[in-house]
Amino acid sequence: MNFLTNARRLVLAATIGATLVGCATATGPQFTNVQSVSGDSANIYVYRKDRSFAMGQSFDVALDKKPVGNIVNASFMLLNTVPGKHTVTIHPGLGTSFPLEISVEAGKTYFAEFELTNSLLANPLFIGSKLLERTQGQAVEDLKTLKAAK
Repeated sequence: MNFLTNARRLVLAATIGATLVGCATATGPQFTNVQSVSGDSANIYVYRKDRSFAMGQSFDVALDKKPVGNIVNASFMLLNTVPGKHTVTIHPGLGTSFPLEISVEAGKTYFAEFELTNSLLANPLFIGSKLLERTQGQAVEDLKTLKAAK
């Protein structure tokens, strides 16, 4: 075998190994139902479904440019905030960010999914990924398989 073939195999093995080592997983409780919200605040669930791509990577979450934690593969985070216009942002790394502007009303619950786009090259820049608002019906179905991020 020539040098280039061996080098390609080594790079492939290293990539697969890096993907599998140190997989970040949510350690919080399993989602059971939508939490009630007081009449003077609003809830926003931010979540990320189970994907094989970037499964070992945690993504920073910010609300109105203030860090509030991170979500890992197959996890969700519950944000409680005041009514009004807010920006939820996911920062998966490499200088990328995915904002979602959302206007929330008191006593209501909102849902945002970080939808990862995968490709043959694993898409390390997250090109095509989006943070999207979801309906409660759709989100509850998605959340049933997720755990709370800590």
